[in-house]
Amino acid sequence: MGEDISKDPKQELQAKIAAANRRGQMLVSVWGISLLVTIVAWVLFRYQLQSSACYFRDNPFLRDLWPPNATALSQMPSLPYTERNQCVFFGVRSIASLTLFLGLAALLAWSAKGLRNYRLKKASLALPVLLIGFAIFLMWLDKFDSYNGRYAWIGFHPNDSIGAAIIKSLFRIHLYYFLLFSWALSLIIYFLQKPVPTSPHPADKGPLDLQGS
Repeated sequence: MGEDISKDPKQELQAKIAAANRRGQMLVSVWGISLLVTIVAWVLFRYQLQSSACYFRDNPFLRDLWPPNATALSQMPSLPYTERNQCVFFGVRSIASLTLFLGLAALLAWSAKGLRNYRLKKASLALPVLLIGFAIFLMWLDKFDSYNGRYAWIGFHPNDSIGAAIIKSLFRIHLYYFLLFSWALSLIIYFLQKPVPTSPHPADKGPLDLQGS
């Protein structure tokens, strides 16, 4: 006798809700820990580890932990920031990017097996298009400039304090990684989902039964 793989739909739904709640709690934890590490690094770079912060400006590998740093670096000579503030700026941005990347990658790896029980008919094309557009904007268009208009407050202005520039940077970094995480999550569900079991059609079963009689 074959194994009965049927499950109580109510229990299966409750199990999925519980698993989703656990993943949600882990996601909030990852975001909270990343933000906490970033704030601690910001304080240390500003008051204790000024020389260490400069590695994130001067070392290409550390600076490129957040690739848009390259655009900001090219503008620094024309901006009124001191060398110490420049170092803090690049250090905080790189640390925020690194901690979010590692935390969300670990969360995806931990969640991958449980996500096989979910169903997704097709992967969204909107998210990758949005990610590519956002990446182009961050890499080449998101510069310090004298913006005007309704949403000018969110742009980088030459007269921004270094604290304001860092806060605006963190908003961009967290938004980008949220979109990237959502896209990666949908891809995992789409490619790892279990195939839907199909029951044999009665018309296919008849000839077999007749032969066996």
